[in-house]
Amino acid sequence: MATEHEGVFVARRTVPRIAADHLAFIKACAATHPRRRARICLHKSPRERLHDMIIAIAPDCYIRPHKHLDRAETFHLIEGAGTVVIFGEQGAIDDRIHLGAGGRGENAIAYRLDAPRYHTILPRTEMLVIHETTSGPFAPERTIAASWAPPEGGDERDVRGFLQRLSSALERMDG
Repeated sequence: MATEHEGVFVARRTVPRIAADHLAFIKACAATHPRRRARICLHKSPRERLHDMIIAIAPDCYIRPHKHLDRAETFHLIEGAGTVVIFGEQGAIDDRIHLGAGGRGENAIAYRLDAPRYHTILPRTEMLVIHETTSGPFAPERTIAASWAPPEGGDERDVRGFLQRLSSALERMDG
């Protein structure tokens, strides 16, 4: 496995595979990485048409709500639990998908978003591990960050306040 940049690794085998030791590796990386997440890319290049990634997300990771202008994404739960939050253009919560073990009750084990909708994911366990599939090539300029949410790496108080308000709103929805 090769390191592309900090927290992002690329499986270099001709036929990539992920085993338990790979999951342990990216969970350890996510636990210590400043962005509190790490990934192993199964695709070899950002220019490929299909991107598959195994992503570990620590519970205190903040992923700024964002939307993709012209690509779909699918998350498949591997380990842990989390909530995908879908927002309207002005930041109101339109939907939430609870990812959790076995897909029982309100929990799902996978979800797909194929429209340009603002979204984020909130881990609900010590570590969340997902398999993300999305279309490529990677074009960061085709991802729009929500102006109504604080930037990643911004003022920590603003991020904490945003996450607290979001968690409270989700609790009210789940009643």
